[in-house]
Amino acid sequence: MAKYLTDISIGSEFSQEFSNGYTKLDFNQTTKVVQDIFWYLIPNKLEFDGIGKLNIRITSEIPDIKYSETAVGFAQYTYGQFKFSEYFELSQIEKNRIILKILQKVILDILMHNQEKANTLIEITNKIRDIGFEYMTEDKKLCKWNRKRDCRALIIYKIDENGQNAYINLTDKNGVVFFEEHLLKNRVYDFYNNLYKTKWIENKFQIINRHGNLYKEFDVEKTTYKNVYKK
Repeated sequence: MAKYLTDISIGSEFSQEFSNGYTKLDFNQTTKVVQDIFWYLIPNKLEFDGIGKLNIRITSEIPDIKYSETAVGFAQYTYGQFKFSEYFELSQIEKNRIILKILQKVILDILMHNQEKANTLIEITNKIRDIGFEYMTEDKKLCKWNRKRDCRALIIYKIDENGQNAYINLTDKNGVVFFEEHLLKNRVYDFYNNLYKTKWIENKFQIINRHGNLYKEFDVEKTTYKNVYKK
């Protein structure tokens, strides 16, 4: 058994076949809005029935087994009789609502013996709906003031229908943003590999990757105002 839930994956069942030119990747990309925001919103130390990694697999078939523990700390819930052809005709916001309902059903089924814990997680899923399937958060570890404390660098993650994207903001001592720039899109382990640690060297803010190499550098004296993610 795992102590805390650390990962969740929502996607099609591995043997699922698609028509009309769609692929497994096409479907799985549409589930990531709900999946990723849910991951950001759950507490760091959340006990979830001994599950550390939960895989939710969606299929058009009727599954022989709906829920199983595939290994220590790993569990899989298979959601059946899904109508993929109808799903692909929907807008992304409608797809988000469907995936959210599936996630809610999975939570209620797995935690049917623990209504209090189920209610806690359902509240999180309701928040995903209430914020319009868009979420923005700062990386507290990477955000830093310079030595003079007249400039602060913020690393911000935004999750929406465009996936997970990271941005940098530079603000003055009053919190006024004077520089914004898109850093990168998180495709697989892009955040994990490239946004490892940060530091100030005089007027330069540096982002260091996991190998200890310089990923990006921003010179405060050479920056000009930009507005990227608030469009």
